[in-house]
Amino acid sequence: MRHGGPELPPSCTATEATLLFVTVLAEAWRWGLPRHEVIELLPAVERALGALRAGVAEGSDGPEGFVLDLGRSAEERAARPAAARCEVQAQAYRAAMHGAELLAAFGRPGAAGWRTWAAALRERFREQFWVDDLSGGRPAAALLAGGRTVPAVASTFVHLLDVGLSTSGDLHESLLDREQTRLLAQRLAAPELDCGWGLRTLSAKSPRFNPLGHRSGAVRVHETALAVSGLADAGFEREAGVLLEGLLGASEYFEGRPPEMYAGEQRVTGSPPVPHPAACRPAALSAAAGVHLILALAGVRPDVPAGRVVVRPASTTPLGELQLTGLRVAGEPFSVRVSRIGVAVVEEASPQLQLGAG
Repeated sequence: MRHGGPELPPSCTATEATLLFVTVLAEAWRWGLPRHEVIELLPAVERALGALRAGVAEGSDGPEGFVLDLGRSAEERAARPAAARCEVQAQAYRAAMHGAELLAAFGRPGAAGWRTWAAALRERFREQFWVDDLSGGRPAAALLAGGRTVPAVASTFVHLLDVGLSTSGDLHESLLDREQTRLLAQRLAAPELDCGWGLRTLSAKSPRFNPLGHRSGAVRVHETALAVSGLADAGFEREAGVLLEGLLGASEYFEGRPPEMYAGEQRVTGSPPVPHPAACRPAALSAAAGVHLILALAGVRPDVPAGRVVVRPASTTPLGELQLTGLRVAGEPFSVRVSRIGVAVVEEASPQLQLGAG
């Protein structure tokens, strides 16, 4: 179980791990994981999708048609209706879309059904998970039985942004429409969530805000990294740059080895960020966030099954010139340089790949 913060009960980490397994395998396949290794893991993908299907609320056990905590049985949900969390819907949506692509590519049944299910979830989410307010609106942190929303403003919204490539080479359509994504981008870069060192896990305006709370205000490095990459992909580079600058500023105080989380106190000149006393340092997740950020800014999106790799660098180049070497795509070395004006030049790649730019 993982602490869910003051707004929501704890959640089972198996939910996140099960759904993200499908996405991780799909991404590895696109980077060039050998076909026979993907085939060996497809039964696990089908079991993960089966768990997803069993986790969809029906009737009185939760909000109809949305995905609940996979760690609770149907009997438990019926006895105590559960909340459908915003981030779980995003992870379930990705799992359905990526799972459908894996099933179709390897001749397994069920791909069309999962695409249909994902499209229906997208429509329901846009209608029921959106909270209107004076700023234009925002996603709900969760949906309760009967359609009641948990209106908390939280960093878990970032999971709605990056949904990966489709088979056409473009990004999948998000659970949010374009206008909703724009409003979310503005919210993420506002002081309510952005403390100047990264994203708080809970809005500073919440009466339950605690700058050192695991889910009530501390900055979690990997979620800020997800926000930067997702915003850059969606075309909101200004907002992405604001969050990136804060994360890099905090990293300097931690000598490039940020803990998994630190205090979400407002950034003040001469006052360094405060590491969480219980945080791992270094932490694998926060260390990997740096790699994720650089790849996102360079815009490297391989699709080995389709025989191509797309490079869409951020045009604002907040880190200046970038050079990535030592990568492997389709089992071959891959190197790319991004200039200070956002022009990408692939310097080394497999001859089997067609190169494209965005």
